[in-house]
Amino acid sequence: MEPGQRLAILETLLVAAERRREVVDAVWTSANEGEAKERLRELLGIHGDVLPQLIIDMQIRILTRETREAIITEINQLRRSAADPPHEVT
Repeated sequence: MEPGQRLAILETLLVAAERRREVVDAVWTSANEGEAKERLRELLGIHGDVLPQLIIDMQIRILTRETREAIITEINQLRRSAADPPHEVT
């Protein structure tokens, strides 16, 4: 997997964890998985099918502080290794 792809996945998962209540509500109120993916696309401003599926499939442990911190650390490492990193996540 390319670093840019990995970065996009981690950023999306982190946003989904931060907005967990909205994410759960969007999925909970959906009639089926397809509708849930569409609602996640709209809610989080994401495209395609891969990222919404990753959110639906994510494990609850992503909500722990330790896991979130590990994701933030990896995001910052990927950004530093990029030619023009925009900013660090805190």
